[in-house]
Amino acid sequence: MPYEAMPVRPIRVTYRCDECGEGEMVNPKPDWSSSPFQVLHSCSNCGAEKTFTEMLPTIRYVKEGELLTMDPYEPEVVELPEALKT
Repeated sequence: MPYEAMPVRPIRVTYRCDECGEGEMVNPKPDWSSSPFQVLHSCSNCGAEKTFTEMLPTIRYVKEGELLTMDPYEPEVVELPEALKT
């Protein structure tokens, strides 16, 4: 199959804090030994913590003229293990 080039547009994907509704979940701290892969994040506004299965914020790419649908990209929220709680 030959290589194909096409114009794409980057889109920044973030997760708004469920606790305060104002901050973004940032400062990813991955747990490389977990299965499934888990990443602890904290709110930039209130400090609330939440664990996801990907690092946020992230960048998604779409073809020029297309819109990004979040359906396949909804991060999975996982329960924070006791060992990671501070």
